[in-house]
Amino acid sequence: MSYNIFSWNIRGAAAKGVPLLLKDIVLRHNVSCLAILEPRVSAAKIPLILKTVGFDDFFVVEVEGFSGGIWVMWQKNWGSVEIISSHRQFIHTRITPKGNLPSLLVTFVYGSPNYSIREILWRELRCLASTMQTPWMVLGDFNAYLSSSDKLGGGPANTVAMNKFRSCLDDCSLSEFGFKGPPFTWEGRGIKERIDWVLGNDSCFTSFPEASVLHLPRLKSDHNPLLLQLRAPASCNTQRPFRFLAAWLTHEDFPRLVSETWQNHEEWVPASNSFQDAATIWNTQVFGEIGRKKRHLMSRLEGINNRLRMSHIPYLEKLQKRLWGDYQRILVQEELLWR
Repeated sequence: MSYNIFSWNIRGAAAKGVPLLLKDIVLRHNVSCLAILEPRVSAAKIPLILKTVGFDDFFVVEVEGFSGGIWVMWQKNWGSVEIISSHRQFIHTRITPKGNLPSLLVTFVYGSPNYSIREILWRELRCLASTMQTPWMVLGDFNAYLSSSDKLGGGPANTVAMNKFRSCLDDCSLSEFGFKGPPFTWEGRGIKERIDWVLGNDSCFTSFPEASVLHLPRLKSDHNPLLLQLRAPASCNTQRPFRFLAAWLTHEDFPRLVSETWQNHEEWVPASNSFQDAATIWNTQVFGEIGRKKRHLMSRLEGINNRLRMSHIPYLEKLQKRLWGDYQRILVQEELLWR
C-alpha cells in the first residue's frame, strides 16, 4: 500500500488550464494530498479546483496581497488530515492514512523570499522540533539552499542565509531525502536554484525506508513540482514463529527492551511471552528490516557522493561520514543474521 503527497509553487493556481493540469497530475501520480504554494489568488477559487481535481477537503493560509499563501487539499477516502497549527509560512498537520501505513506529521512550507521574515520560519520549525517524537516530514518551497552547488548562475551564493538554513535543519534533526529528476527546482533570469525540499527526521526514515522523491518537469511555473511517494513496508499475513536474532545484540536499545519486558514477571513462561511480543514490535518499529535500511542508506550515500563530486560541501561530508557508520553497522547486523 502507498500514498503520494504533491507540493508545487505555482502562481495563478486558478488560471486557465491549471485546474485541469492539476487533475491530470493527481490521476497520473495517484496523489492523495496536494499542497499549492504561493497561489497568488484568493481561496475563493478553491472550490473550483476541488471540483475539478476530485478532492473533498482543504485548509488554507490566505495570501497577503499577492505574496505567500498555502493551500492543502486531500481526499477523505484514503485517510484523515488533522490541522495542528498554521502560520503565514507553513501548515503543520497530522496525516493518518487508512490501511497499514503509519501516521506521520507533515509540515507544508512556503518560506518567505524576505530574509528577515524567513528567520521567523527557522525559529518556528525549531519550536516544532523541540516536542517531536514521531515521524516528521517537512516539504515545500523554502526559498533557501543548503550549499553553493544548489545555485547556478548569477552572483555568488548567499552564505549567511545558507548557513542559517543549514543550522536550522541541524537543530531540528532534519535531513534531505534523495531525489530523482532535475537537480534544480527553480529557474529564472538565467539563474537555477534548488530551493524546494523534502526533509525528514530519523524516525521518518525508519518508518518509511522506501520513501522516494521525484522532481517533476516544470509546467506553467518557474518551480518544479515535488512528488513524495510513501510505501508501507512489505508484510505477510501468515504468522511466523518467533526467532531471536543475534543482530539485535548490536543495537544500543536492546538491553532496555530486555530489562523492561522481564522485570515484571517472576515466572519463565509469562516473562518469555512478554519478551517475544515486545521484541516482535520492537524489531519492526525500532530495529527495522535490514535489507530496506541498507538499500535506503546506500541510496542516500550515492546521492551525497554525486553532489560532493561537484564541489566541497562540509556539512555533506559530515553527513556522509555518519551514514557510512550506519551502513557499516548494518553490514555487521546482516552478517550476524545470515549466520
